[in-house]
Amino acid sequence: FFNDTATTEIYTEQIVGSVRCVQETGTKESLEVLYDSDEKFEVGKAKILLEHEDDQLVVATSGITLHTAKKAILNLKKEDIHVCLVDLFCLKPLDTNTLINLAYKKNEKIYVVELSLIHI
Repeated sequence: FFNDTATTEIYTEQIVGSVRCVQETGTKESLEVLYDSDEKFEVGKAKILLEHEDDQLVVATSGITLHTAKKAILNLKKEDIHVCLVDLFCLKPLDTNTLINLAYKKNEKIYVVELSLIHI
């Protein structure tokens, strides 16, 4: 699920020649670039985009929803409400290790937002 031009390029390079089924989603909307073009991505590994020691919740999502969540989280930060933002990047395989570790670290409050048609 492509969040910006960097993830699109990197993920496309990773799936070329792959025998696995891949679902890509994109948008015509102009989006903020979240990563440098040399960022390293690994299929099945999430990225933590925003984190604070006082996080009250973890929001895990991908694609365009990630951008919407980031805007909302930055608005909440102005009110001293801290939320950890996780870019799932790849839904299958899902990075359960990162999510479980964050659940323990952040008092077990995780909200996963995914609007795709993939069944995990």
